[in-house]
Amino acid sequence: MKHLFAKRPLPTTSLRGNETYGMRLRREFVFTDFLPSVPTAFLSWFLTIIFSVSLAALIFRGPLGPWLSVGIGMGLFTAAIVGLDTTFASSVPSAIAIPSDRTAPMLAILTGTLAATFSGPGAHPHMMETCLAA
Repeated sequence: MKHLFAKRPLPTTSLRGNETYGMRLRREFVFTDFLPSVPTAFLSWFLTIIFSVSLAALIFRGPLGPWLSVGIGMGLFTAAIVGLDTTFASSVPSAIAIPSDRTAPMLAILTGTLAATFSGPGAHPHMMETCLAA
């Protein structure tokens, strides 16, 4: 019986010679593998949208509430860019990238504390920029 954790070589998905990413995609794309992947892709994008919106709502609350739409847009844009980059540039086949929910509560505490120190009469005009930089 072969050991479950036996070292196996990873599939080589690197570029060959002067090959471009488009040439690599055409070389490795198998249409019969595409159709079973469609439901997984839709589920992954659905969860990405749900996670991005809910994590932005967690971070942009209280004094940062007026900028919630900006936070949702940043979350969706970042998730799309990272997801596409992971899909097309990763050396790991069938890798999926989704937003991490582990750091969002810490970011919410950080931005909430910063926003609370800036809120009040004559609120700091650069509160959003300061919270984003932190």
